[in-house]
Amino acid sequence: MEYSSYIRRNRQTNNTSMADQDILNNKTILSFQPFSIFTSGGGPRIIRRLIEEIQTNVMFLSLNDSPNYKNQSNEREILCTMRPLHRKWMRSFIRNFSFFVRDKLLYNYNEKTIRAEAAKLNFDILHVIHHHKYANSLTQFALKKNIPIWVSFHDHFRSVGCSENNSRDLWKFATKRMVISKELGDHYCQLFGYQPFIVVTDGLKEAEISSSKPPLNTGKINIYFGGVLHYEYYPVLKSFFDALDILSKQEGVKISFVLRGTQKVNFMDNCHFDVELRKATLDNEILKQEMNEADILYLPMKYTDEYFYKYSFSTKMIGYLGASGNIFYHGPKEAAAAKFLEKNNCGVICDSSDTDVIIEKLRVVIRSNAFSLAAKKVAYEQFLLKNMQQLFMS
Repeated sequence: MEYSSYIRRNRQTNNTSMADQDILNNKTILSFQPFSIFTSGGGPRIIRRLIEEIQTNVMFLSLNDSPNYKNQSNEREILCTMRPLHRKWMRSFIRNFSFFVRDKLLYNYNEKTIRAEAAKLNFDILHVIHHHKYANSLTQFALKKNIPIWVSFHDHFRSVGCSENNSRDLWKFATKRMVISKELGDHYCQLFGYQPFIVVTDGLKEAEISSSKPPLNTGKINIYFGGVLHYEYYPVLKSFFDALDILSKQEGVKISFVLRGTQKVNFMDNCHFDVELRKATLDNEILKQEMNEADILYLPMKYTDEYFYKYSFSTKMIGYLGASGNIFYHGPKEAAAAKFLEKNNCGVICDSSDTDVIIEKLRVVIRSNAFSLAAKKVAYEQFLLKNMQQLFMS
């Protein structure tokens, strides 16, 4: 979706408060992040959604180290080039050496570039997405100019390449702290000292919360996964594929598995069920339609990074809550997402790679739509987009 479509809509449809309107009408926010907001991924999606339809005075300073990236936005997003550029042919040692040069040898040079770009802009509030080594680059710049600092903490600093000291500074100097989950906010209060925080993540419009499907009464199961698949997720997904293969081959269950934005992996070959890979898209209407066609919404979580799974929420999960089918969570039960889903009875939790256990859990999610019904209640109560936008803008 083009950025220009955001600013044509009527902001009154979101019922923003007078305080929100004051910020919208009189203040300019500069959002600083290590990625373009027009790329795929959870971070870009959250910021796109938070400013969708209601804003006219948020601009973006985004880091970029790719010579191939074409800016999909307009003059509101400034791409700040990091050196050296990361090229597609870089692999293994060369790629790692390139990152070393960027984040070590040329760190001061790149940081000066970021500050020089910010100095050209007139803004009243600095919003920082706490991600990457350069997240703290504009803190002192803002403090010297008495510019309020809003910080979005999407992941634990150990999972996103931020140093503990820089993260502590952002937590300390922020005038507003927005965290992806209560678990992350509580953890940072213990680690860095108590500071007030609010939970702000992706949200759903009321029209995006669909009716629940009835329990399956046919022999075909439609499964959906939407998102980038990092290699650390491969073992989890492979065990799920193995379980589906048993159901399909030995029990004759017809299965269709659609993966949106996921690359092909070897274990996807020669399956006894239908697998369809679709390219990543930013079109919310397409994503919503695909999710509603699914009986099971697959939500994997990697086991390899406890700092990630204990404190992060997936933006996929928020979208899944509003979809018609049931959520099947597959990963560590200690994860913040797993605890949330289990507490609210919004999905089946499978903390195993054993195919027999996975099949047993699949039978549970197939037989009932209670999980989907509970998910809709939670979506209305906790994840309406207009409420998330008001929290962000107030």
